[in-house]
Amino acid sequence: MQKDITVITNDSNKWGCRRLAQEAGKMKIKIEFKNINNAFSFENDLKNLGKVLLWRSANLKQFPDWATFLEMASKKSFVINHAFYKKPFIFNKFYQQEFIKHEKDLDGIESFYCINSQEVSSAIRENKICYPFVAKAPIGGHGTKVFLIKNKQDFMSLNWDEAGYLLQNYIKNDGDYRVLVLGGRAFGVMKRVAKEGEFRNNVSRGGSAYLVEDKELSEMLSTTAVRIADVFGIQMCGVDLIFDQNEKKYRFLELNCRPQWEAFEKVTKINISKEILIYCRQLIDRNYKKLPELILDYYDKSFPYLDLTKKRHYASRMFLFFKRKIDRERLNQIEDFYLPKNEKKLYENLVHIRKQVIEPSDFKQVREPFVKKYPTLGSLNAILFKVFFGQIWYGRDIRPIVKKLKIEKEFIEMRQKLLVDKQAIKVFSTRIVNFLYLIEFYFENQKEFKVDPEFFWNISEEMEENNYVEVSLKNYLLSHCIINATKFYSQPVLENKDVYLRMIKKIEETIENNFFETILDMRIEFLVCAKLIGYININEE
Repeated sequence: MQKDITVITNDSNKWGCRRLAQEAGKMKIKIEFKNINNAFSFENDLKNLGKVLLWRSANLKQFPDWATFLEMASKKSFVINHAFYKKPFIFNKFYQQEFIKHEKDLDGIESFYCINSQEVSSAIRENKICYPFVAKAPIGGHGTKVFLIKNKQDFMSLNWDEAGYLLQNYIKNDGDYRVLVLGGRAFGVMKRVAKEGEFRNNVSRGGSAYLVEDKELSEMLSTTAVRIADVFGIQMCGVDLIFDQNEKKYRFLELNCRPQWEAFEKVTKINISKEILIYCRQLIDRNYKKLPELILDYYDKSFPYLDLTKKRHYASRMFLFFKRKIDRERLNQIEDFYLPKNEKKLYENLVHIRKQVIEPSDFKQVREPFVKKYPTLGSLNAILFKVFFGQIWYGRDIRPIVKKLKIEKEFIEMRQKLLVDKQAIKVFSTRIVNFLYLIEFYFENQKEFKVDPEFFWNISEEMEENNYVEVSLKNYLLSHCIINATKFYSQPVLENKDVYLRMIKKIEETIENNFFETILDMRIEFLVCAKLIGYININEE
């Protein structure tokens, strides 16, 4: 009979394997441990694999062999991590830093790859690198082959082999941070601090570790780590971050693709071994459960480990849409974090938001010119959302506190600018739609701020549908008009229903004409909007 999970390891007696076996026994999960010795045994090794394959280690020494085996195995099993064969260089620390460079919202570390001492000397002469700097092997873990080069003598003592060294200027720090990410969830944040006389923060090098209890810091680092894991397309990893004390910013240090979790489990008190098995079971369930059930199951089980934004989005939509009691309780749990009950604390929170430039999370390239044109739009929206959800979720009117910011003139001026900037509306779509409807809510009962959905309809009729981005922007503009008209799922559409019906029909038509260019998120949003407005002719296919 096929096992549930096959763990590939060359030592099943390691702590992690023992813990997985222990928890699998409690959960009645059938688990086995196998080693892969060489490429000639692949045909036999691929037989009778479990439904999920978790790769930890093997006697195979060449990464191409790993990638080949895992790609073949993926035809039969869910592979953790599939990035091992989709991005075979993912273990390389230089590749990791180069890969992260393309993400504007993430800060990596300027890195140089040298294969001999002459190249290092050249980098020093050209001021690309200066003492002290760190030299590390491109592939490795536990702080092995990582050296602090303080002077020429240290540099000359480096032993060179064909792997070369990755060079990075030393970052002044008081420790680094490890975030364990599994299936898009971050399981807490652990800070690691080097022992006296050591520059490496690794616990395996004698460093100490403790839980980051600062909620705001933990939230920020968790969100960043999940974002990094998503960029690399990796399901299970340890993301290492470091605070640059000179530049005053957090930087991506490296990605641990096969993380150990013994220290993490001890520090966080989270049963990571059990969570790994739960995630494996969720993968197995994909063969037996329907998509809505899988989505609910994933978010309900993952809720404690989601970042605040995802918690807020999920709990609020589920409560407003389905009126589930558990989601009401979840909203209550995050109230003081999202909307502090202490007025001074809330005011400080709003002041902090106002100073931020909040960039959109998607379609960044086409939206970048408008971020520069309207740099405060994101922060104004964030404040207006707090007013809106404060009233909708918690029955609290925070307008008096917002007025202390003396921001209402800025609200009005921004509204006037946006109403005459059709191109910005076409490109920014959701952000501007939200802003104009939120302004209507903020200045309640004032007719001059009332939104006319016909205005957005006319703009949408001018929008092209030549590619995936244009199709998405058009659909999101229309869908968010409907969502805002229902006050984010909290009431039926009360006015201008004929215009909103026109919008939902247009979305349906656009999806039908561009089905394969329409992302799943938009197809689901269409179904939600169709239900909200009572539109019957839903193209379920």
